[in-house]
Amino acid sequence: MALQFPHIDYILKERPKVPWFEIDIDRFVDDGIHHAQLKKLRAHYPIVFHCRSLNLGGVDKFPGQQIIMYKSLIDLYEPEWFSDHLCWTSFNGHFHHDLLPVPRTTEGLINLTQRIDFLQEFFDRSLVIQNISSYIEFDGADFSEVEFIKEVQRRSGCKLLLDISSVLIDSKNKNRDPNDFFAEYPIEKAVYGRLSGGAFVKDLIMDSRSNSVNEMDIQMYQSIWDSGVKLPVALTRSADIPPFKDLEDERQKIEGCISGLQ
Repeated sequence: MALQFPHIDYILKERPKVPWFEIDIDRFVDDGIHHAQLKKLRAHYPIVFHCRSLNLGGVDKFPGQQIIMYKSLIDLYEPEWFSDHLCWTSFNGHFHHDLLPVPRTTEGLINLTQRIDFLQEFFDRSLVIQNISSYIEFDGADFSEVEFIKEVQRRSGCKLLLDISSVLIDSKNKNRDPNDFFAEYPIEKAVYGRLSGGAFVKDLIMDSRSNSVNEMDIQMYQSIWDSGVKLPVALTRSADIPPFKDLEDERQKIEGCISGLQ
């Protein structure tokens, strides 16, 4: 489950039987009491780190202070995985507060894999790369989305994070069959997945992570599980955050579906 700040005190007090937590590491780059809370959480639960600011698909030089801080946090908390998105987020030092799609060209591929290689050597570990929802398509693409992901993984040796909900949102917005994506996706390279709920904005479904997970998303996850791929998933809610008990009920519902309890 993706950890949210409003829930930390409850989790530390009640110790719910959650298998593991995904931590938004961008919220821990500054000192504060939240680090003491994270240390307590880490003592009782496995964790993975997730971020959205490495700017993997960009061209700006990696900020030295930022990646040094990430490295120190990795060394301190020893997460199982460290993930970011297949996107770019800044240009000329300006952070855009959005996950912008990488042009799927040979040039874009070379730039992206070189940057992943650099970071993997710097962090001394494999990165985990997540697919994103996007609302535009570039002309002149040399690869389909899945072909691009597969080639990035093959060249860099990175691991993958399969955002199931993003695939379904993209497919609905662009009138595509999501089964085509899942049939070609290199699921054996994925170390975990994500499920979240979107919201309708005019004629688009936005990847808002503000609602309960759609039943179609759960069914897709169940079909992946039934195929023999026992992929752990992080339930994600980053807007309109409900009480932790509500999210835990939702997580148990999803777990019940894949284990045949419901």
